[in-house]
Amino acid sequence: SFSLIANPNYLSEVRVKKLSSIFNTLKKYFHNVLLIPGEEIYFLASDKTLSTDIPLKLREKSIVTSYIDGFYYGNVTKERIKFLNESINPDEFINTDFHPRVINIMFTEWFRKYGTSPNWFLAGLFGLLACYIFLIRKEEYVLFSTGFVSMGVEMLILFSFQVIYGYIYLKIGAVITSFLFGLLPGAILGSRWKNKGKGMLIGAEAGMILLLLTYLIWVNSYHSMVPEFAFLLYGFIFSLLCGLQFPVAAEMIGEERSPAAGLFAADLVGAGAGTLAIGTLLIPLFGIHAAIIALILIKTVSGIVILKG
Repeated sequence: SFSLIANPNYLSEVRVKKLSSIFNTLKKYFHNVLLIPGEEIYFLASDKTLSTDIPLKLREKSIVTSYIDGFYYGNVTKERIKFLNESINPDEFINTDFHPRVINIMFTEWFRKYGTSPNWFLAGLFGLLACYIFLIRKEEYVLFSTGFVSMGVEMLILFSFQVIYGYIYLKIGAVITSFLFGLLPGAILGSRWKNKGKGMLIGAEAGMILLLLTYLIWVNSYHSMVPEFAFLLYGFIFSLLCGLQFPVAAEMIGEERSPAAGLFAADLVGAGAGTLAIGTLLIPLFGIHAAIIALILIKTVSGIVILKG
């Protein structure tokens, strides 16, 4: 059992969506689910028979309480129970670990509560981002996409780690460190092999796409427990491939054209865009699967840009 803050006499459209999603999710895993109105809306879920007449059950067990005996029937009326059940939309999305639909509903509820909307901000940000991508060099776009995908994968690992283990704050420093730790050896290898140019960039792109495909297969097929070390190793290898690209791209542009500032800026802009897009848009709206596919597509486009260049 658990409860959600809601007025049992009136439910907004967003509140109905949230209640419906949670109710439908419970119905998928429990035979019986009840909604009980009160100061909050209480969910009761069990495979055994449930009853809304809690005072009767307490009397049968000779348990005396002040609230249940004195006020329960006044708050939990048949009309309120009927209203709640009729408000539930059976077609609302089911909320699961890898498709956390309720996060998006919570965002919508928050913005409506304060009478604001992120649409204009996101539209303006997207417009600026499109202009930036149009103006940068192809090598800088590769670093932009790498920063985007790197931070996107970091967000995916944080979400997945939370889903698998039920906690993240204890290990969030280790996850972030694993991504940073791979950049140095990647940059060293890139400096040694920078003369290989386009072939080295394509190899790094292929490696990242392969890692993303591996992640997608795991999410789609297994959902199984994996050692904590596997997440850290994945982050290290992915960031190694990211770090490898910087010196190679700088060599392709040429030292006389001062490539470092542009490449570094592209990487930072991509990282910011990736964090926002994956963490607050793609995962809440479409789930982890769609987020991984989007990252694969971004890296595929990056590979095509390199080949055509």
